[in-house]
Amino acid sequence: MCGSQVLNNYPISKIRLEFFFFFRYYYVMGFGSCILYIGILGVIAYPVGRIISKLDPDPESFLFREQKWELGGKIYEKLNIKYWQAKIPDVSQVLKRWMPQKRLKVGFTAETVRTMIRETCTAEMVHNLLNIAGLWLLNLWEGIGGVIVYLVYVLLGNLPFIIVQRYNRPRLKVLLNRLELKEGTRQNSEIKVQSSDAEGC
Repeated sequence: MCGSQVLNNYPISKIRLEFFFFFRYYYVMGFGSCILYIGILGVIAYPVGRIISKLDPDPESFLFREQKWELGGKIYEKLNIKYWQAKIPDVSQVLKRWMPQKRLKVGFTAETVRTMIRETCTAEMVHNLLNIAGLWLLNLWEGIGGVIVYLVYVLLGNLPFIIVQRYNRPRLKVLLNRLELKEGTRQNSEIKVQSSDAEGC
């Protein structure tokens, strides 16, 4: 019996049914598994971030230090970071009771800026770890589907946050130096005033 005769004898409805189940398993189950896994990573990210914060990451280490290829932040400005960085979600605005704020308010001090600098290191490390953990998506959904989901996860879910941390950290360091100089000058003035008062007594 030739191939065409076999195909003609095979019910069209059964072909459609098998195609439906294949589509459901490969696309729906694959995509659903990826979304579930990404959700789990999102939940785990918070406690991991708090652990990293407790370890007090060093802003001057190689991982967090500004690199020459960043061109003093100009490479990020070419990506219009000044336009979109304020529009990405900020978890610290949702979990205000448990996370240090990442926006400076009126009357901020040098210690506030130091905390923010450390938090940029924490956030960058967390998103880098998420990129690594996200590689499991390629196993959950083998083929082009998993690759697409992983690329979207990295390019939209993590990379923008990493860029923001690397762009803002050097600028926060400059601000910190200015505040430390200002507060140091103020402290010296107060010491001189106290010494003068003591001598007057």
